[in-house]
Amino acid sequence: MSKNNRPTRKGKVLQIIFAAFIIFISLIFLAAVLSGLDRTLFFKMHGVEITAQISQIKARREGFSRREDVTYTVFVSYAYDSEVYEGELNYYTSSMEMGDEIDIYIDPANPKEISATGGLWLYCVFVAMSVFVAYIGFVILRAGLRIKVD
Repeated sequence: MSKNNRPTRKGKVLQIIFAAFIIFISLIFLAAVLSGLDRTLFFKMHGVEITAQISQIKARREGFSRREDVTYTVFVSYAYDSEVYEGELNYYTSSMEMGDEIDIYIDPANPKEISATGGLWLYCVFVAMSVFVAYIGFVILRAGLRIKVD
């Protein structure tokens, strides 16, 4: 800022770049969320809900620090049209145990394609967050474009 409390040209440019970065990141996040929402809605509208059994939970350690992160992959087995299938579930919770029964959706045209039931509300929260952050970016951008510099 200059002596009369007006931002400099460099400050204005940095504000515009920061706002554009916020908008860009929030729109990428929004696109990823909408992609997942599309898949979930497909299974809700066209899928068949069945009960599956957790057949295996694999833990994989990741990270190079003292605190390693553990990623879990859940496999389920289920029957559809007199055939037994094995598939990878698209989520994990700490309450899951081998042998537990859970509800899943399958694509009747391709029974190997599965998706977990529920989770629609979470997509709505992420969409709202993405739109809110993009809005904040647009407000910052608009303010940056309106600033008069010395």
